Amino acid sequence: MLTGYADINAVIDAINKGQVYKYFSKPWNEDELKHNIDKAYEVYALRKENRELTEKLLDVNEKLEFLLRQKLIS
Repeated sequence: MLTGYADINAVIDAINKGQVYKYFSKPWNEDELKHNIDKAYEVYALRKENRELTEKLLDVNEKLEFLLRQKLIS
């Protein structure tokens, strides 16, 4: 998050509501900024992959439970 706001309460509120990865104050270090942007994207991609894999796992579990019930009924 980059901000020009001097009011720290507004910044804290934005961080809490937006799930901000990292806060940078002015002036910022360009190399640190680039590094943290890369890290933030990596975290985003991993969280996205985690959600997708969890959804697949839940789907497979439902199918397995269905097959198990079918076998127990037969």
